[in-house]
Amino acid sequence: MALSDLRLQAGLEFEDKIRKNLGSTVNHLEGTHSKEFFLVAQFSRSKIRLNLDTVGLTLQSCLGGNAARFKVSFLRNWCFKLSVASKDVGFSIYNGGNIANENFSVHFFLWGNGG
Repeated sequence: MALSDLRLQAGLEFEDKIRKNLGSTVNHLEGTHSKEFFLVAQFSRSKIRLNLDTVGLTLQSCLGGNAARFKVSFLRNWCFKLSVASKDVGFSIYNGGNIANENFSVHFFLWGNGG
């Protein structure tokens, strides 16, 4: 199995865990009863040129879901705001800690009142 397949597998496994444990998707879907929840993703290093598209795809590879539905927005430096399905999903990501591999290291923080 190629390294990129392993990273994609990690995202699918996380997404499956959220579905089983919380009965939810990773991404917020319009029209659902859950309230959208925001996190901050801060990259401490990256071999990937970071922009809205590559951050979304990186999140998808780590967390599952759909890159566009994370609604990634740029904050500053290597910090980005992202949307997830609910507070429970957000805390699952936050409590999971940082994600690091040979290409990047990303840390998750609660959005709170602006990050």
